[in-house]
Amino acid sequence: MGNSRAADEIIEAMRSGGAKALARELDRSAAGLDAPGSGGDTPLIWAIKRGGAALAEALLEAGADPNARAAGGDATALHWAERMGEEDLGRKLLERGASASARGPEGMTPLLAACQRSGAERWIEMLLAFGARASEESDSGWGALHFAARNNDEMAVRRLLGAGADSSRRATAHLYDEETGEDKKKGMTPLQVARHFGAERALPALRAARERERLERAAGGASAGRRRPGLLAGEGA
Repeated sequence: MGNSRAADEIIEAMRSGGAKALARELDRSAAGLDAPGSGGDTPLIWAIKRGGAALAEALLEAGADPNARAAGGDATALHWAERMGEEDLGRKLLERGASASARGPEGMTPLLAACQRSGAERWIEMLLAFGARASEESDSGWGALHFAARNNDEMAVRRLLGAGADSSRRATAHLYDEETGEDKKKGMTPLQVARHFGAERALPALRAARERERLERAAGGASAGRRRPGLLAGEGA
């Protein structure tokens, strides 16, 4: 309770007096730096949600934990920086140890969230560079490549494929189409998702990936077939 009250005092300082008031409050006490205030947000998350990148950076300089969550174990500061499009702040959070693969509501990671947003290629690149995995999946069973295909984002699709995303991975949960209200069967691959939503820009890269996988499987099968006679001969010797 005490730390929550202290967090409220930090938040109120930012609300009423900006950076100078924040500096004075932190000089007085930093006890609530990582605690959720009465509204549920930590001071760092509160600042990011209100577009206060400078305030957020000041909190980080003061030692705020970039992985501290809002009340109820909700999203992290990095989730909110991605949502607000604060790329420079996102990099600072990552450099200070923010988890690039932190799971938020519904199992969404910052990478999965970025793959749903147009023009987020630099976010995707940055998150992968700081340890996010192209294979990440949400609680719904959708992976980063599914979301990028749904978003018709060719650059994101290509970057994820280059980072090792499995183009044949089938979603493990049902797809609900908000436009039609139709509940589709589970098990769709990213290519099937792109076809379903008419994602024409994403289709060529996904088709090419499927063809590469087909050729690799065929080559593997042929190689196994060539080895088999020799193996049998060895067994009979």
